[in-house]
Formats: sequence, structure tokens, C-alpha cells
Amino acid sequence: MSDNEANTMAIEALATVSQAFNVLEVGKLGVIKFGESAELVQPFKSGFTPEDGGRILQDFKFSQTKTSILSLVQESINAFMKQGAEVSNSLSQLLVIISDGRGVFHEGKDELLQALRKAASAKIFIMFVIVETKNEASILDIRFPVFDDSHNLLRIESYMDNFPFNYYILLKDMKSLPHTLCGALQQWFEMTNYK
Repeated sequence: MSDNEANTMAIEALATVSQAFNVLEVGKLGVIKFGESAELVQPFKSGFTPEDGGRILQDFKFSQTKTSILSLVQESINAFMKQGAEVSNSLSQLLVIISDGRGVFHEGKDELLQALRKAASAKIFIMFVIVETKNEASILDIRFPVFDDSHNLLRIESYMDNFPFNYYILLKDMKSLPHTLCGALQQWFEMTNYK
């Protein structure tokens, strides 16, 4: 996700989410950056400050050419486990991924699905925000071939029909990212209170 508009909006969305957590006093927020690897840049804490935001902003470069969703999910699970969050219901931990959503299986479909099952068993609810820019074709148009063991073409499938994240938002207008995230967070809060 190296588009400048996308970068700015991702940072603005993070600021919006952190402000929402502060105002609503709903829990702790941590931040993980990811590209070829994932790194926890802000351990879980309540009450994000402008200084935290400035420090986090310095850690984000948006310059890596590869994205490892697998390492992001694994690092996120580790961060939640280290946090030792007391899980009172099935939706009490939220992982929001903001990415272009492409190449999620490049490290292996089975490995990612296993990591997602582990996240679900750790009661981590994952919301994937797919951001599209005007500079690229829509993720909805991506297709890929499926071959049998003898390398014979069986069929062509839609990428999104195989997208492994059950809860995702496809965002075509980057300017609506902060507003969309707030709406999604509100729905998640309602679900956690309902359960």
C-alpha cells in the first residue's frame, strides 16, 4: 500500500480509532506495522497521546514491496497473548487490518488458514479493510487459475471468493476510511455488548 493518499488516510484512520478508544474508554489499543515482516510498534495501552501518534507515524514508511499477512496475523496473536487480555466473550479482542488485500496467500494458503484458526480460538475478531486506489484494478476483478496435480487447468476462480477473512470492508474512496472505520467499530462494540 504505497499510494500517498492511502498512506495519509491509513494514518488518519489510526488517529480516529485511537481517539474513539480514548473517548469511549473501551479498552487498550496496540499498533503493528507490516510489510515483509510484522513489528509491534505500539504495545497495548489505554489513552493514546499525540506523542504516541507522532512516534508511531515515524515508524510507518509504506515502502516495502512485499506484504506478509501471515506474519501480521502471527505477530498479532503473540501481542494479544502477551497482553493477557481477559476474554469475557467471543468477540472481545479486535484486530483491524488495513491493506490492499492482495497476495494474502503468497506464503501458503494452509499456513494462513491455520493462523486464522489460531486467532479465532484465541477469541480474536479480525476485520480486514481492503483499500483500493484509483491507480490499480479492483480486487473484485482478480481471477486465478486452479490446476489439478497433473497441472491441468480445472477452472478460473475469483480471488474474493477465496478471500480467507470473513469480515471485510472494500473501500474504494480513501477519504471515507476514518468514517467507515468508526462505523465498523460501532458495530463491533454493539456485537460485543450483545454477546
